[in-house]
Amino acid sequence: MASHREAVATFIAAVFTMVYFWIAILIFEKSPDTVLHMPLWFMASCVGGYLFSVIAVLWLVKRWFADIDLDEVADAYRQDEEAK
Repeated sequence: MASHREAVATFIAAVFTMVYFWIAILIFEKSPDTVLHMPLWFMASCVGGYLFSVIAVLWLVKRWFADIDLDEVADAYRQDEEAK
């Protein structure tokens, strides 16, 4: 089932994103360094986490998501509704 496979892959990507976020905070929380007057942990976790999630979504779309023809799905739905 394609939708189950996509849901599992999305859940795993979300878990990895959350793990990245917390690891970045834990690694840089005591760092006195700043980037644009913001703590390094913030930049690594929030900005880096955003970039990580964008890459994860691109990977999901290219590797796991099924390509379906939405016109065919809409036509089948319309035919079902007309048959009722």
